[in-house]
Amino acid sequence: MGPLEATRLRFSSSLRGKTLLIIGLTMFGLVGGLYVLSRVLLLRGFSHLEEDFARQNLERISSALANELGTLDRTTSEYASWDQSYAYLHGKQPSYARTEFPDATFQQLKINFVVILDNSGKKVFSKGFNLVSLEPAQTPPGLDAHLRPGSPLLNYDTHPGKVTGILILPSGPVLIDARPVLTSNSEGPSAGTMIMGRSLDSDEVLRLGEMTHMPLDVERVDGKNMAPDFLLARRTVSGPNATVVREYDQASLAAYEVLNDIYDKPALIARVLFPRDIYREGRTVLLQFLLLLLAAGLVFGAVTLFLLERVVLSRVADLSEGITQIGASGDLLARLDVSGKDEIGYLGTAINGMLEDLANTEAERHEGRTRLGVMIDKMPAVLWTTDTNLRFTSSVGAGLTSLGRIDRPNAFRMLPYQRPGVPSNCGAPESARRRVQHLRDGMAKTRLRIARAADV
Repeated sequence: MGPLEATRLRFSSSLRGKTLLIIGLTMFGLVGGLYVLSRVLLLRGFSHLEEDFARQNLERISSALANELGTLDRTTSEYASWDQSYAYLHGKQPSYARTEFPDATFQQLKINFVVILDNSGKKVFSKGFNLVSLEPAQTPPGLDAHLRPGSPLLNYDTHPGKVTGILILPSGPVLIDARPVLTSNSEGPSAGTMIMGRSLDSDEVLRLGEMTHMPLDVERVDGKNMAPDFLLARRTVSGPNATVVREYDQASLAAYEVLNDIYDKPALIARVLFPRDIYREGRTVLLQFLLLLLAAGLVFGAVTLFLLERVVLSRVADLSEGITQIGASGDLLARLDVSGKDEIGYLGTAINGMLEDLANTEAERHEGRTRLGVMIDKMPAVLWTTDTNLRFTSSVGAGLTSLGRIDRPNAFRMLPYQRPGVPSNCGAPESARRRVQHLRDGMAKTRLRIARAADV
């Protein structure tokens, strides 16, 4: 493994790896945070929009029901404000009931019963009809309990002109309308009361749903076998004609409304189911937004990494490689290629300055060593080394001249000392004391010569 490979870091701990990790974590946090925030805000907005849409469509059900009550009221008004009806209650038209209310009239007017009372509350005429089997039937059981004195159907001081709305009977809810019997000019005094009604049974509820193009279900507030969602709605909804919207299942949304009766008390709970198209569209939009965020994050991260690579990372890598090469070669005269005038450029310039200082210092050290070698070579003295047995291993100095040992070219290398005329292999047996004494004598002679030269 070369020096470059030996100093190469692993990718995870390198500057590129750390930069890529920082960018990735930043983009992940940014995209994740934006997604969570947008999910909360957008889906909440779509949910509110969906609830508003459900309430608006629930108002369509209320409007359709009000329209049915209005139709029933117009029918009742036509018969109640009529001279023949007025004369009948005064005993002048005995055949009125038979001729004006045959079975075909019930079928044509879509009513289930008609009741005519005089001013004392006595029932003068009553007839029922089954719109399913198209046969005559009895008036709904329990209706007479609401025709007693004090009933809203007969008390026009509290409800002037007419009474229309929902009435709960043992057989089920009915749409009912009551008007005073007047002349064709709507003049009185009132001769009695005309009451017409229509059963709000499953067929009628289905017809209302088909009219509004929405699935409609109706349950009595006092029902004993209510569905769980109706029970929850009954506990949640409060106040007259209150509404509540909640999730029915993953694909549907349910809107509930309480319908009051003619006594202004909660009577029915109407439920309308809606497909959650708006919410699904919101989730689709959110998914598209997430994909756009991911794409934007990837592009931004790639561009950022590319620019960092071009402007920072590659230049730092070049500086590192250049420093490694200089360190491996030991050439202090080599310099780094520096580009740019930013912090990295200043760093390269500083490194080149450091290399120049190191080169100057090395040159000064080499020059000092050369001068020291020359000084030692000219100095009238001898420097030597011995081993543990006091055998000379090297010597250097101008004092070797007096000893007959001159090796100028190799003096600085401190060559091993050898007596003139004595073979190198004969020095080992010689006594160490004699060699030292001989060297001392030579050094004494040298000092004497130096002193004489100084005197001269």
